[in-house]
Amino acid sequence: MKYLLELTMLKKTNFFFMFVVLFVKISVGQNKVINNLLTDLQNIKNDTLKINLLNDLAWEFTKIDAQRALDYAKEAEKLIKTIAFKDSLPVSLVRIGTAYIQLNELEAAKIAFEDALILEEKAEHEYGIGRASNQLGRVYSSQGKLNEAIKYYNKALKAFKALNKNKQIAKISNNIGVLYKKMGSYDSAVNYYLTALKIREELGDERQVAYLYSNLGALFVEIEEPLSAIEYLNKSREVLEKFNDIYELSDVYTNIGTANFRIHKDSIALNYYEKAIAINQKLNLEYKNIDIYSNIGSIYYKKDSLDKTLDYYKKSLSLSKNTNTTRYNTEIYCNIGNVKFKQGRYQEAIRYYIRALKYAKSSNRRENVVELYNNLSFSYLQLKLLDSALYYKNQYIDVKDSLYLASKQAIVTNANFEEEQMDLRILAKDKLIAVKDLHTANLKNYGLLLGLFLFALLLIAFVRGNKQKRKADLAIIEQQKVEKLLKNQELKSINAMIEGQEGERQRIARDLHDRLGSILSMVKVHFMSVEENIEELKVSNKKQYDKANELLDNACDEVRKISHDMASGVLIKFGLVAAIEDLKETLEESNRIEVEFISHGLYDRLDNTIEIAIYRIIQELISNILKYAKATSITIQLISNENNLNVSVEDDGIGFDINDKKNWGIGLTNVTSRVDALGGELQIDSMIDKGTSISIDIPIKEI
Repeated sequence: MKYLLELTMLKKTNFFFMFVVLFVKISVGQNKVINNLLTDLQNIKNDTLKINLLNDLAWEFTKIDAQRALDYAKEAEKLIKTIAFKDSLPVSLVRIGTAYIQLNELEAAKIAFEDALILEEKAEHEYGIGRASNQLGRVYSSQGKLNEAIKYYNKALKAFKALNKNKQIAKISNNIGVLYKKMGSYDSAVNYYLTALKIREELGDERQVAYLYSNLGALFVEIEEPLSAIEYLNKSREVLEKFNDIYELSDVYTNIGTANFRIHKDSIALNYYEKAIAINQKLNLEYKNIDIYSNIGSIYYKKDSLDKTLDYYKKSLSLSKNTNTTRYNTEIYCNIGNVKFKQGRYQEAIRYYIRALKYAKSSNRRENVVELYNNLSFSYLQLKLLDSALYYKNQYIDVKDSLYLASKQAIVTNANFEEEQMDLRILAKDKLIAVKDLHTANLKNYGLLLGLFLFALLLIAFVRGNKQKRKADLAIIEQQKVEKLLKNQELKSINAMIEGQEGERQRIARDLHDRLGSILSMVKVHFMSVEENIEELKVSNKKQYDKANELLDNACDEVRKISHDMASGVLIKFGLVAAIEDLKETLEESNRIEVEFISHGLYDRLDNTIEIAIYRIIQELISNILKYAKATSITIQLISNENNLNVSVEDDGIGFDINDKKNWGIGLTNVTSRVDALGGELQIDSMIDKGTSISIDIPIKEI
């Protein structure tokens, strides 16, 4: 079963005025705007100003007393015709038409708006065209002539787009969406709703955004997408509750109730229905409870409580008749027919279904037409009237297929909206640029014709300015050259320092190995000769000997380690890859840390100086990891291609804040200097408790 799920924004506007009347009538005596206008009207002698005051009074009274609004607008119209002041006539006609709408005299309103539109089109007044067309759309919508309403709304939309009136564009787009929803063209409805939503979001109009969420939610309930509906409706509810907008909340609560009914959450549905009923009773808007009583009846229908179901349906029908409201009759008659069908009273069911079908067709609600065709087919089948059953079944199939395509297209439209809007924004921007370019060209031509002398002065100023600019540019270039020379000198100094350090390291390493190492080895030989007569030594002397021998062994080992650290023999002999493999094995022998080394593309050896520099960088990074990172594993990568060598060192340690300069000690400073000396780029990526990754790109060719 289908239920009417939302009031259109146009009807909401009418009902809102009815609600406002209750409040404003109480305080109209204190209405300062109206009092001031009435005072001015008594004192003004100028007929033109008097016309404007009468129109303003008509507008103010439109909100609280439609008959007085009509009287003031007609008085303005009469005065205009007397003095032949035609410019204000369209305004008066629009005021007259608006008052007639409030008085529910739609044909009279239509005539006034049509006359206003003719005058505005003759004057080529875009805003007036948009205003009158919008009001005509409103009239035709109230009369149920939806195609005519859409035609005039589109005319208004075109006029307001030409003026970039975004609020009016959003309002009319929403109204068109409401009408397409009524007609069952859900894809078009979603498109217009989302267009309006985008504009309202850009304008920061939070309350209007909430209204559009409400409309979208109601639409998705209607096309049986309750989860999407609940998402939109809850967004609307949160904003409306913040603003305490109880008038709009009654519709949102109703639709949330219906969406939850669709997913079988009956207790939640009843809770929201009760909230909506309480608001409507508080605002004396009982007509809005017609639909809610019908929906509550449907909940009890599902529970097979048919007597209780009929009570709520009849309560809904009675309220509809008392308030002279027919827009719910489709659902009410359909629902009563369903109860009769379930009771086996098929002839009565058919009578109610046919009544419902009449209202559904007159309001062009295709989703209700589909349901009623199906219900009639089953009813005639139960009575064994097969020809009638087959006729309605075929009607059901035809309309359902077209409705299915429209509803699914609405979902696709919603999903693709952002992409479409981006294209529209680009097109609009291009159009705006073209218009601006044309306008700029016209201004230039006008300036050339009227300002030759001024142009000459500007040309002189331009030439002088160019000279000054060139001087400034030359100064900047010279400054850049100086900075570049200083940078190059700094890099040369760093290279010289590093080369000096490496040379000193190698000299010390050779001295340790060749001189001190050989001396220690000779001492070791002498000690070995003593071992041959060890039995002759006393026990105490033997202990001293063993201790001295142990210290000597340790000294030899330390010399070898120092020599290895300061100038790796593997690096010198076999190159960078072998040296890092050797470093990896040395680290893993400590059983403190796991090391993974990956090398790719580095098949030829680099210059010895470069290999040493890279090896020292890796040594420095590993030293930092061992000191500070508390890591359990290290990954070293050397990836080489034709032009570039990438050095990467990663660990799984505690990480550090790279933006805190306190974490940049001597180690990282040395690494940065060495990378700069090689003309490379250093990148550090580290997060607390997530480890650290350091990547260095070194241009091989430039080296």
